[in-house]
Amino acid sequence: MGFFRRTPAFARLPGVGFNLGGRWTTLSALLVTATTALFVFSYGNRPSFEELSVLTEALRMDCSKVADGEVWRILSAPFLFSGMLQFFFASLAIYFMGGYVARRLGFTWFVLVYVACGAAGGTASSLMAPGRGFEAGPAATYGIILMCTLYFPYMYFLGGATARQLGPVLMAAIMLASLNFDGGDLSYLVQLAALPVAYGMLKLEPAVERLRSRRRLRREIIGAFTEAQREEELDRLLKKVAHEGLDSLNRKERHFLQTVSKEYRRKKVKNNH
Repeated sequence: MGFFRRTPAFARLPGVGFNLGGRWTTLSALLVTATTALFVFSYGNRPSFEELSVLTEALRMDCSKVADGEVWRILSAPFLFSGMLQFFFASLAIYFMGGYVARRLGFTWFVLVYVACGAAGGTASSLMAPGRGFEAGPAATYGIILMCTLYFPYMYFLGGATARQLGPVLMAAIMLASLNFDGGDLSYLVQLAALPVAYGMLKLEPAVERLRSRRRLRREIIGAFTEAQREEELDRLLKKVAHEGLDSLNRKERHFLQTVSKEYRRKKVKNNH
């Protein structure tokens, strides 16, 4: 449970009479750490204010380059942000809501939701304005905010705001931090394409988990039948050896007894340790 252990870091500020409501998990803390490192390195090494750094250029979402085989951009773009304010509000959203979503979904589904939402939003932006440096971190964060809002609509933050009240505020803050309301920056609006993807995965996750549970139960039932059949066959062979001797066994029956004997010895050694 290490990835999902909650700690109340910053949950209550000194001298403040209400709880902020956020929770870190190891997974959400690692996510913020990774995006912080990429943000500092990429935007601290830009040739100029107008140009992208080499790292951003290599990792950003660009549909034409993805079509040419640079598929890693689908996985890397959700960890990139285009500005300080945008990154700040996204980190706040991950602190407030990311830990709860990580505990609810688990490691695999959390990462899938984050990457899928980021890829969807970044792809939509890149298609609307080809050639621009679209980082898909905001879209990925929108997905996590929506998940928390739908899973825990009445969870309280900031001493009284519910998730369904705080979620739209955080989305608006991230979005406004990206927009200058000219033709190019308005293309960031289509990163909201991440929302239907998040909603679809919210509906898909329980269906997949039910299917996995059925398959696991089926394997357990088959395993139980197999074990019972093995025990029955072993009893039959032991009785045959007792009445007719070891030479009465054919090659297949001897192999079966040797296999069972090895398994028994391994279990005995394991239990002794």
